[in-house]
Amino acid sequence: MPIGLTPITQVCSLIELEGRNNIDLWSHFLYVELNAEGLAEYVMGPPKAAPHEPEPNNTADRENWERARAKAMRILFSTLRNPFVFHKLNTETTECMDIWDKENKDPAYVYWLIWELFAPLGNTLQPIPSIYKPRQVCALIELQGHHNFDHWRYFLRIELEAEGLAGHLFGPIDAMPHPDTTVDRNTWERENAKVLRILCSTLRNPLVIERLEQEGWNKELNSALYVYHMICEVFGTRRDA
Repeated sequence: MPIGLTPITQVCSLIELEGRNNIDLWSHFLYVELNAEGLAEYVMGPPKAAPHEPEPNNTADRENWERARAKAMRILFSTLRNPFVFHKLNTETTECMDIWDKENKDPAYVYWLIWELFAPLGNTLQPIPSIYKPRQVCALIELQGHHNFDHWRYFLRIELEAEGLAGHLFGPIDAMPHPDTTVDRNTWERENAKVLRILCSTLRNPLVIERLEQEGWNKELNSALYVYHMICEVFGTRRDA
């Protein structure tokens, strides 16, 4: 291919956060991406400009608000694949913030926690940043086995929440969409197919596939919940299912 004609396969301004050395550039590109999606205020504020949580009885506005926050969270987490960065988020505290609360679904909270942990130190000379552009806005990570099951499950939930599909795998069993109780069975089948595709896109490790097959994975059962529960039983604990 001639020099200068490298194709861009997807319009995405994001780069991966590597630490202090590229947090300024990371933040700038993150803002560009969020602003293009109309979501910057959900993450970067200022607080008075961030959309406020709608009243519980305002169902439509509340659903839109929750979906917007979930999409912003997915964009944010699609840049957090560096093992050093993720380890630091999981283990360190700051003077202003306690250890990362994964139950906090506010993307602004995660963003400012990152700044607390990785803000540049004084006038320290910063190395030239290495820029890695995520191939797409996607919060998923590959399941590799027991050792990354918890992280895999967390990122999976972030992705599904952004698509409004988390209820198919997470939450009380009696509240999950089910083909026998859903009014529109076609809607359930379409959503189940999307969840299954998202789930299977994380199953690329040959050892993981081999282990699932050894445990009796029935590929004829096109149920996302079945596959998810099997993964939990094989690589997590029964309480995860």
